Amino acid sequence: MFVASRNTISILTNKSLADKLKKKKLSDTHYIFKDIPVRNEFGMIATIHTFGRDLKWNRHIHCLISELIYSFKKDKIKTFQFELIRLIQEAGGLKKTEEKNRLYKDHPKGFFVYAKFKSNDNDSNDASANKNSKDIQGCVNYFIRYAGRPAMAENRITEYNKESKTVSWFYNDHKDEKRHDVTDNVIDFINRLIIHIPDYHFLTTRYYGFYANASKNSR
Repeated sequence: MFVASRNTISILTNKSLADKLKKKKLSDTHYIFKDIPVRNEFGMIATIHTFGRDLKWNRHIHCLISELIYSFKKDKIKTFQFELIRLIQEAGGLKKTEEKNRLYKDHPKGFFVYAKFKSNDNDSNDASANKNSKDIQGCVNYFIRYAGRPAMAENRITEYNKESKTVSWFYNDHKDEKRHDVTDNVIDFINRLIIHIPDYHFLTTRYYGFYANASKNSR
């Protein structure tokens, strides 16, 4: 999943190169375009989570991608915004120059996602969490905390019953944000959690492109 995510972004930032290789029917390496010196290099930090809010097995990758792209061929820095608009234009999504110019005018600093407000509760789902935030450092802190968080925060455990040997906990469904209360046998509850403990030495966060330690262009 890590490699698939990395290769997807690599193809997105090297669309013309991908088309050329496809026409020549050249086989790709495990890390696509890695050994091609004329590629565009991106920066990506990827983290894997194996859990959903209900603690079921749900593997997915979170990616933070740099706005800047480095061109080995031109020895020049480009923006992800420029590359994305160019691809949309090639696909026929922008039929007029005015539309392209409007995107640059409306987003002079590039395309950004407005992250949720930071909260003291790791699993907070209150109404304020859905508002947009202009606190950049707060957004960075939120992403870091979210990427490294455990499968479940302790405050979601509402009761431990010694007599019945059960654990009561809750989660808010992604679809409707409604609260669901669950009561598990202690052993079942522990089993729900331990399947999300990664293997020893398994790296749950990985760095690609010019963020990778092995990159010649790491700064």
